[in-house]
Amino acid sequence: MSQLLRKSLNTLAESALTLTPLAAVLLGFSFAFGAALPAPGELLYGGVVLVLGLTLVVKGLELTLFPLAEGIAHDFVSKGSLRGLLAFGLTLGFGATVAEPALAAVAGQAARSAVAQAHIQEAEAAAFAWGLRLATASGIALGVALGILRIVRGWSLPRLLVGLLLPLLPLSQMVPAPVATLAFDMGISAMSTLAVPVVVALGIGLAGSLGRRSALADGFGMAAPALLVPPLCVLLWGWMR
Repeated sequence: MSQLLRKSLNTLAESALTLTPLAAVLLGFSFAFGAALPAPGELLYGGVVLVLGLTLVVKGLELTLFPLAEGIAHDFVSKGSLRGLLAFGLTLGFGATVAEPALAAVAGQAARSAVAQAHIQEAEAAAFAWGLRLATASGIALGVALGILRIVRGWSLPRLLVGLLLPLLPLSQMVPAPVATLAFDMGISAMSTLAVPVVVALGIGLAGSLGRRSALADGFGMAAPALLVPPLCVLLWGWMR
């Protein structure tokens, strides 16, 4: 128990240190330009909640999601079930993305902006936001599956990324400009607090389970396809609307 407490306190200190530069930049520019600031008590309370929240997320990932993702990858490899592994990757990518708070926030903001600019009606805002989230989640799921296939089959990562980039240019010309610009931000919004650590842990566990693969050279790179497929799915969604 004491060791767990000590590790938790270390994680708390690391979280505070990680957030310090960002807080310094925001507060510095706010003071420099005379921007309105919340009350000091609110700032302090918000800062404490932010540090504690980040600490709990990081510690929760280390204790649960990391070992679970790596362990499941080991199990599927030991059973030789590529279909099962791909099904797990698709489900994991979709589920982690739909639960991603940053994606929900960005999709909601995009819907409100679309209403304000008269691109959609206010009654369509909720459906628009959910459409963005589902299209992005589908893209992440397909990207994770491609990452699994890359590791298993030994595909070249640069060639895979070029193949994903090529369709983006013509598709971006076939949809309204707001959707085209939004599409390229959705992958980054989705690959945030929850999705990235889980996907990377899956890749490391998978590469480590395959004797001919390097956990460092092959395990990493799972997030790259998952960043490029969501724009494709969002562009297709915008084209079909």
